[in-house]
Amino acid sequence: MGESALNANPFADWPLHHLLFVKLRNSAKGLAKAQSVADLHGLSLEELKAHCRLAGEELIVREGALTEAGQRIYDWASDVTELSVTAHQQGTHHAHD
Repeated sequence: MGESALNANPFADWPLHHLLFVKLRNSAKGLAKAQSVADLHGLSLEELKAHCRLAGEELIVREGALTEAGQRIYDWASDVTELSVTAHQQGTHHAHD
């Protein structure tokens, strides 16, 4: 196996919303890490929630249900104030704080 294969990012082809969802779901800090994940990706917390809702909805359709950890992320993300998943699907850009 070449060095490039060893250093390849296994998540490089993942849609951003799935990557963000999995980062939170698999983190030992869980939702306590949400703000740092949002900051790292240049997103507001509400934009991060929109991405996680979309990923959760797609996983529910594909797998029928979420794991307990995935459900926790989806429930948190579904507690929204103003940003819709539709805006992300259409590529709408939102101003950051």
